Amino acid sequence: MGKETSDPKFADGREQRQHSRHVMPRLTLRFEDHKYKTTDWSIGGFQIGRFHRPVRVGETLEGSVVTWRGLKHEAFKADVLRLGSEGDVSCRFLTVTRAIMNAIQRV
Repeated sequence: MGKETSDPKFADGREQRQHSRHVMPRLTLRFEDHKYKTTDWSIGGFQIGRFHRPVRVGETLEGSVVTWRGLKHEAFKADVLRLGSEGDVSCRFLTVTRAIMNAIQRV
């Protein structure tokens, strides 16, 4: 952990991301009985601060959206894409419930 992996930008500085990122509203996510507020998120994934234990790129995490837009403890799976130099963790959604997808698409 603590090592920056590939940056999601092209060499000329353009974004590679397919979906626009949102800083607000922040989502509250739960992993292994620990809550995290997102730094940013999109329909494709999210970024959170330092995780409560070491994680590795490619690891699959199972979590839930705690409460947001009428959602309560909706489960999802995500894989770790990047680990930032400050310990931030960037993930891509692998599976989400229809309720999560509908709520995200309304933003």
